[in-house]
Amino acid sequence: MFYGLCLHINALLNTKQEKHSATREQIEDVIKNHNDEYSMCLALSDRLKSDYKLELSIDDIVIMTMFLTNVQQDVGDPHPQLLICMHGSSTASSLMQVINDLCKADNIYAYDMPLTQDTKEAYDQVKALVQKIDQGAGVIVIYDMGSFRTMFQSIADETGICIRMLNIPVTLLGVDIARKCTMETDIETIYHSSLSELAGYKESYSEKPHLFITLCNTGEGGAQELSDYIQKYSGLGYRTVPLSISDRKTLIREVETLRESNQIDAFVGTYDPRLFGIRFVSIQSVFECETEQLDRILQGKPVSGKEDVFNKMYQYLDESLSHVPSGKMKQELPPVIKTLDEYFGLNDEQQIGLSMHIACVIDRLLAHQPVSRTADTERLQNEYPEQFKTVTRCMKKIEKKFSIIIPDNEIAIILEIIGFGIKER
Repeated sequence: MFYGLCLHINALLNTKQEKHSATREQIEDVIKNHNDEYSMCLALSDRLKSDYKLELSIDDIVIMTMFLTNVQQDVGDPHPQLLICMHGSSTASSLMQVINDLCKADNIYAYDMPLTQDTKEAYDQVKALVQKIDQGAGVIVIYDMGSFRTMFQSIADETGICIRMLNIPVTLLGVDIARKCTMETDIETIYHSSLSELAGYKESYSEKPHLFITLCNTGEGGAQELSDYIQKYSGLGYRTVPLSISDRKTLIREVETLRESNQIDAFVGTYDPRLFGIRFVSIQSVFECETEQLDRILQGKPVSGKEDVFNKMYQYLDESLSHVPSGKMKQELPPVIKTLDEYFGLNDEQQIGLSMHIACVIDRLLAHQPVSRTADTERLQNEYPEQFKTVTRCMKKIEKKFSIIIPDNEIAIILEIIGFGIKER
């Protein structure tokens, strides 16, 4: 509420845009049911007039009052639930039982879908199950194949429940390998082609451009300020669209239109509209994090403690690398690691490992010392050609900044650190 009100007043002070008017119903509701808050905003209006020469109309004062009244009720701390959906008579149920026996979490549910199951009947059953198990924090779904993805997208649209899906294509992979085993005689051919196809599933993201929607309780002034902040400090390159949520029906129509040609990653703002299962990022978390961590906040990734680890790593690199100017590694390396993360979904350990390895490679190349060797370079180039090209493109930035050439065998090692092509011992 504090951040939203500050952004709204800042927009009134700094822009010439047409002010939004309050409806008669909003004015009557504020004066009749929120007289104390209205009186406080009248006093604030007097201060703004005295200190900043800002003249506010009754509409402006009512809109400010709505910041104090449109506060969501605290509903406790709900937790997400896990739902496993698999084809077969008891595949999901058996997996659920094993997981429950191992972790005793009591937050996992299952839906078994026989191959003969009617799709409409299955949709109604899954929708009812999702509504039953959701506690208000959403549902994470693990599914194997088929129409489950479309099904859960529709359920999220209809119910507003936040649903996040993980496709674990074990059934499709099994069918594919079984067919290959009837046609091929070389086990290595089957094994390596299946590994390549499995890696390809990881890249099956939506091709629509990514989008954040910034929201302010009333008017678009504060939403525009928040949008400008994200554009200034985010390195994701996602488009941001500021919207007002004072009229919910209009908001729904605008969001529906945006969803036709964009992948909406999150609402960011003062209030969670709870629409279409789209993730919400609070304005408080945006402004209270370091700007270096903003992208992790916007993507819903954990940030606690990570910055300190990376700061210590770069401090160590400054002290130990003899051929790289002090501070240059911290300046040039993070954008490259971020790009690799966007392509391959790296965990923190992989990001740290890649940072250390690439930094050492740069230092050795600048010193004209031998770099690492791997006997698997040719194999990795053949088995993962697209991934190999992607890493090579990412390394071009490093090569340009440090005037070096990174050899293919180092690209292969980077692929192995990411998780491709590691042979079982």
